[in-house]
Amino acid sequence: MNGTSMQPAVAPAPDAAQQIKPHINAAALEWVGRARQWVERAKAAGPITTAEEHERALAARKMIGEGGRQIETIRKEHTAPYRAAVEAVNDFFRGPAEDVAKAAQIQGDRIKAFEKAEAERRRLAEEQARREREAEARRLREEEARISREREAAEREALERAQALEAAGRVDEADEVLEEVQQQLGELEAAQAAVATEAELVATAPVIAVPQLSTGGLRRTVRYSAKVTDLRALVQAWIDDKVPADMLGGERVLEAITKQASGYARMQREGFAFPGCELVAETKIEG
Repeated sequence: MNGTSMQPAVAPAPDAAQQIKPHINAAALEWVGRARQWVERAKAAGPITTAEEHERALAARKMIGEGGRQIETIRKEHTAPYRAAVEAVNDFFRGPAEDVAKAAQIQGDRIKAFEKAEAERRRLAEEQARREREAEARRLREEEARISREREAAEREALERAQALEAAGRVDEADEVLEEVQQQLGELEAAQAAVATEAELVATAPVIAVPQLSTGGLRRTVRYSAKVTDLRALVQAWIDDKVPADMLGGERVLEAITKQASGYARMQREGFAFPGCELVAETKIEG
């Protein structure tokens, strides 16, 4: 007997039947053994050598196609109640889930808008504080320079008076002038040092920013992504090895391009002739 002939329905093997869930009906169980026999017989069938074998193979293929449609019908009959139940549950939760997502989006937008405005306010406040600090440091340095000039002028004036007194033979008075100026110079030097220290502290002190806002226990995650604005430029950069090789050569990208090109091939058929593509015509027996 040629291996292309097909027998009517047979009961599934006992071990296979035991593995089937209780909600599978008898019509479905019959297909377990039947489909397995069809596979085994198809594998065992040798190459077709005569027209008669070809006719039998066509008839067998037609019966298998009908069997496939019957299996799909039975499968839908079995899954329909579950699909309806799943759809009902999904429909029930879809509204609340969408409302929750919408509420989260609205609140998130409100929070981000305020935090953005607050960050700008903090930046402006820090900038103002920095300007005021720099102005104060500059004032203190100018005060330090003024005290330095005053000290130098007082010292110069005292020396000139003392020299004039010494020239007039009034040595005791000259000594008194020098003693008095030394006390004055000491006070000015201390004042200059204090101003210099204060200026240094002001110049190096950190700017006290506006207090940071509370996070409220919510994470701030920054997600980065790319937006292709010039596909031609990107492809040219890929050709010129200016971007990673897998940028446009990944399997998923190639699969997507192939799918798109296949759509044009189905429309244009023998007229399809895209550069870098090859028309593939594959005959598939259906029925």
